[in-house]
Amino acid sequence: MVRTPVVSGGSLAAAPLDLATALVERTVEIAVFAQLPDLSYTLWDWTSGNEGCPPTGTEGFAEYHAFRAHMGWLNSTHFMPQAEQVFSYLHGLAVERAAACAVMRVQLDSGGTEAENVLRACDRGALLIEAQAHHYLQDAWSMGHMWQRWGSPELDDFAEAAAREAASIKAIGDAVGRGSGIIHGAKAITGFDDAMCGPQPGVEFRHDGALHRGAGDLFLGPLRADATLAAQRDLMRSCLVTAMREVYEAGARSFGEPGEPLVPSVPLFEEDDEDEDEDEDEDEDEDEDEDEDEDEDEDE
Repeated sequence: MVRTPVVSGGSLAAAPLDLATALVERTVEIAVFAQLPDLSYTLWDWTSGNEGCPPTGTEGFAEYHAFRAHMGWLNSTHFMPQAEQVFSYLHGLAVERAAACAVMRVQLDSGGTEAENVLRACDRGALLIEAQAHHYLQDAWSMGHMWQRWGSPELDDFAEAAAREAASIKAIGDAVGRGSGIIHGAKAITGFDDAMCGPQPGVEFRHDGALHRGAGDLFLGPLRADATLAAQRDLMRSCLVTAMREVYEAGARSFGEPGEPLVPSVPLFEEDDEDEDEDEDEDEDEDEDEDEDEDEDEDE
């Protein structure tokens, strides 16, 4: 439960405590916050009651959080490769927050029930951030999100495109949002399987050199039950469990020690080719140094 002090009028936006006239209570469930990126632009946007307009830094209006009208323009971060980048950022924040909880546990040093409540609140905060990260991680596993759509979460980028195309920002945003919606997620409106999300022939992804059948948005039922989608289901579950455990194990572990995972752990991020090249260069430099040392010894 979150209690937010509010001023007269009921606004949830931040305000000095001495001006607050009431408390507004909102229930917080960690799993539900995986849906937040489709409803609010940021966590602070939700905390403030979705009353503002984060992309412009101004006061919002009633339709600004409507997905079709506005949020759909700016959700390129829900598609690869941006989805992976946002997940990486939020997952890093969650691990960092969890590490602070672990430090807090040492500092409190068996402070009784009150200390345990504080630690649990801290761990929940880290897991809540991770829940938002999982929205992008799960998007990355949806077939309808495994393509690089044009766009940005920044309005300035739309303004530049509008200037080039001699069109309005709204026209550019509508074109991008509708175009991506037609091939993924449209089943909610049309009733027909989407071109990239429906588990049909040709909807496949590649992993470790092999092609696997896949599904996407609105096909969670088939993903759970269809044996031909087992590779996608199992790989996604391993990613989700690995990421969540990484956050919890870095924290205060105030809900007890984690048990053995029911799915195998997997690496969350691939090693960059640049890093591998740097390692190879370092090995070559070391070999050259050793050769020079051997030459010097022979000369002596």
